[in-house]
Amino acid sequence: MKRLTRYIFLFFLFIMPTIADADSSIDNLLANIEEKSDLSLKTRQENGGVSYIFTRHDLDVMQVKHLRDILKSTSIGYKENRYNIVDPMGMGNTPFLSSSVRIFIDNQEVTSALYGSGLVVLGDMDMSFVDHVEIYTLNPSFEFTSEPALTIIKLYSKVASRDEGGEISIAGGSYGSNFYSLQYADELKNFSYFSYFSKDLDKRKRYSLHGQELSRDANRYNFFSSIYNDKQKFLINISHVKKDGFMGPSLDGSPQISEIKGDNLHIGYERKFENNIDFTFTIDKLTNKSFFVNDPLMYYNRTPVNSFD
Repeated sequence: MKRLTRYIFLFFLFIMPTIADADSSIDNLLANIEEKSDLSLKTRQENGGVSYIFTRHDLDVMQVKHLRDILKSTSIGYKENRYNIVDPMGMGNTPFLSSSVRIFIDNQEVTSALYGSGLVVLGDMDMSFVDHVEIYTLNPSFEFTSEPALTIIKLYSKVASRDEGGEISIAGGSYGSNFYSLQYADELKNFSYFSYFSKDLDKRKRYSLHGQELSRDANRYNFFSSIYNDKQKFLINISHVKKDGFMGPSLDGSPQISEIKGDNLHIGYERKFENNIDFTFTIDKLTNKSFFVNDPLMYYNRTPVNSFD
């Protein structure tokens, strides 16, 4: 009996560490596979300043739906000025201080310092087509763009090599909300392509404050498509948002009706030549409009007391 007990003790003494090492080896192997497939390792620029890197795994764990969800977890933050316009760098009642925020999709800039950050539209953009995100702050202005920039947000789209095939998502909610998206990617002989479309009707419960109805309803859609190979890439991105301002009482008046509209169109083409020469050509259109009135009758008569673009 003592001999049998001794053998059992020796068995666990030698076998259990082996099992533990095997589990550790499997974990290390899976970690290495995930690291090698992480596209952010190929695009990150070490000299870009203080940075935030959100891999595909990070986006899934954080349950990111819109670009603003990412900004909330960084030092940049996400806030809206008194007109409900997205303005992360705004201070107090002073609007539109975020023109130094630049947004890129696949290394193509979709905004400019002349027309602002575009976060009114792109902050509500659905992120399901994005593989990973890089955010650079305190970087040299000309590291990424020829215009002044304090914050660079770079979105990298999914690629056919990792997401080949189709995918359909449908969701519904209370108060009439609904969401659906379509995605398809394929690798062909001479090029690959990826396409994505989403439609999001977000309806929320309405509240009444001092006789004024406050609404947070929003209607959004986004279309993205890219065709590419090793030497060239063509992409198009279309984003649209229309939402209620959700404004409450303020010192200089309480608008009873408020709505915000925004559209962004980006068409870009890039080609790589020998000797590290790159050519990029883009066409962009960015429209932001905000409309609010103090008297509901003025809205229907289309004579607003206050409006700005």
